Amino acid sequence: MENKLISLEDMPEYRALRGAKVSDYRITAHRPEGKYNFSFSGSPIYDEKGKITMAIICCRDITRKVRSEEVINVQKEQLEKVLDNISEELYIWNSQGEYIMLNKHAQKRVDSWNTKNIFAILNERDFYDLSGNEVDKSTYSFSKIKDGKEIQDLIVATYDPFKKYLCINIKPILDINNNVNIGILTIEDITNDILYQQSVERQATLLYQIIYNLDLPLLRLSYPDFKIIDINQKEFIVLKELESKVNSIIDIKSKNINEVCPNFMDNENYQYIIKCAEEKKPSYLNNVKYIMNNKEKNFNLIFEPILALNGEVKEIIIIMIDITSEIKANLEMKSLLKLQDEFLANISHELKTPLNVIFSSAQLFNMYCKKGSLEENRPSMVKYLSSITQNCYRLSKLISNIVDASKIDAGFYELNKSNYNIVSVVEEIVMSVVDYSKSRALNIVFDTNVEEKIIAFDAEKIERVILNLLSNAIKFSNENDDIFVDIIDKGDFIEISVSDTGTGIDKHHLGIIFDRFKQADNSLVRNAQGSGIGLNLVKSIVDLHGGRIFVESEIGEGSRFTFILPAVLTQEDNNKANKKFNGNNQTISIELSDTLCM
Repeated sequence: MENKLISLEDMPEYRALRGAKVSDYRITAHRPEGKYNFSFSGSPIYDEKGKITMAIICCRDITRKVRSEEVINVQKEQLEKVLDNISEELYIWNSQGEYIMLNKHAQKRVDSWNTKNIFAILNERDFYDLSGNEVDKSTYSFSKIKDGKEIQDLIVATYDPFKKYLCINIKPILDINNNVNIGILTIEDITNDILYQQSVERQATLLYQIIYNLDLPLLRLSYPDFKIIDINQKEFIVLKELESKVNSIIDIKSKNINEVCPNFMDNENYQYIIKCAEEKKPSYLNNVKYIMNNKEKNFNLIFEPILALNGEVKEIIIIMIDITSEIKANLEMKSLLKLQDEFLANISHELKTPLNVIFSSAQLFNMYCKKGSLEENRPSMVKYLSSITQNCYRLSKLISNIVDASKIDAGFYELNKSNYNIVSVVEEIVMSVVDYSKSRALNIVFDTNVEEKIIAFDAEKIERVILNLLSNAIKFSNENDDIFVDIIDKGDFIEISVSDTGTGIDKHHLGIIFDRFKQADNSLVRNAQGSGIGLNLVKSIVDLHGGRIFVESEIGEGSRFTFILPAVLTQEDNNKANKKFNGNNQTISIELSDTLCM
């Protein structure tokens, strides 16, 4: 039968005549029209003496049967190969629960069993769910399986001896009477899958926590219906500020973003989202302005597409970056640079003016020397020497203010506090400038509601404050105007004010008058001189004393500058409480220099 040529002696009839019984002896015959298969059966016939006299032979054409068997065998081999290459353990069991067929993975396990009953083996094992709780054995008992119950995707953990995760499926196959005939059991080792899934879940949880607590607003929208999939806390705050009706994150999930916040998806945002979806790559929209809580805020928006397995966009992630402070800082920087340019131009003018006077006087003196007419021009030289001195004072004041302002910025400007009678110190300073005020036909009036008030302060620094305020009052007053210096004791603090009845300050300038480089009149062509540093320096000195300063003014009615000092003492200098302050005439000349050089 296996393509072996049969000899005449091996033919079934000859074998029967030799006394052999022939049963299903198969022969393949090759004919021109094809290959045929025959089955022979026969036996010898004996006479009364026991000799073979003949033989009876039956022959059947089994060509079709052989062909079917060949197909079945091929399919069986293929099925066995398929089953052996399945990664799961495969058990086919009978109505008694005993396995009747295994694949190679199952065979490895049953080699250690002492029974063929699969369910007996399962009952010997302890299985646990993913939470660590033991699984009830009745869940997969044979009694339930015999009743036709299926077990689908039962995920359990076991120790073999190390922890493993298994996926168990049990499928009973019923006969026409609904009784279990055979069944299929598969056990798949999904340890790597579960560990990977747990790792992904941990990472997803961590990522969600990071996103939820991220300082950047983040919004997930489904595409193309623009429903809110999820948002983080920062984005919720943004939406709530844009639309006050937004109550909670749970309330707005699954809703269309236009329904929740109509102001969010304007035409420009929509166009960039469509661009992001069509190109399947991120798009960026810069400096988008929103009105939130009646305030304008600026954002950069990032639109990031998320693709499904089929390559289509399934959602859009929108990240918002608040650049309001950056925009504000840029504007402030531009303003500061502009102020610095104005300051440099102003300082250049302030430096050139006294230098021009000094240089001109020097040229005049040089001319007198060359002509030998010094004595002849003595009165004129005295006048110019006075002018040179005043302009030197003016330069000294300007340089001193610039240096002190830089020290304050660097934190190197220190106070030397002592306990003084603030009333007598201020009065002495005021009295020292009376002659200067009279030269301008101005009247200075000093008044106080207390004769003595001992507090701790740096007398030299406060002298500069008062002289600067008096200098401004003198510069911006007209002839025969009055200047008032008042001290009011308010218990815990002392209030000192310098007021005039001069030109006054426009209310639009009051908010910036203490800023560096700022002046009420920034024109280089004006009656009064100044660099725009003085009042800023005054405020810094008052602030360092723990006080504050403010201004009140009306155009045409004059100005009132008031600063407040805390009424405290320093323990380091109690012995100086009765010490008198002696003003420095040179300091007075320097601080008032720009009032006499006009």
